[in-house]
Amino acid sequence: MYRTASICVVLLVGWSAAAWSETPSSTHDEKSSVCTYDDGKEVSVKYKAASIKNDKMQDGKPWTPGHAPMFLFTSAPLRVGEGDVPVGAYSMFVIPGRKQWTLIVNKSTTGEKYEQSQDLARVSMDLGTLGSAEKEVSVVFGHLGPKQCSLRIYYGTFGAFAEIHEQ
Repeated sequence: MYRTASICVVLLVGWSAAAWSETPSSTHDEKSSVCTYDDGKEVSVKYKAASIKNDKMQDGKPWTPGHAPMFLFTSAPLRVGEGDVPVGAYSMFVIPGRKQWTLIVNKSTTGEKYEQSQDLARVSMDLGTLGSAEKEVSVVFGHLGPKQCSLRIYYGTFGAFAEIHEQ
């Protein structure tokens, strides 16, 4: 009986160590950014960190960093372009183009496959050129005013920007 208990303890310790060692690598690729409006409500994005070298975009095709879901979370009703986005969780996609990108907020929370019928809001993104090339895709927020945040996507030498307003 003592031997059986020892084997069980060794197995449990081994499984715990294996689970603990996998946790950092599974979350290492996930990144997030938050913008807090002046009233304390927030909008945030969660996405997969992806190397520019391995993450190619195609003009006119929906894209997400690392071809993994990109999620938008909001504790405030938002205005994105001409669309209203209620409090909740949503998928986000980008459609890149040579002169302009489009940011899409989609009702789906799986984020795995883009379905246009699930779109809540679309907004054109302004494009700019960065002073130096980014090696990894970055999706960040900038606080512009009491009810105004800017979602920014940096990809290589490009930066794309869209405003997201609290209603």
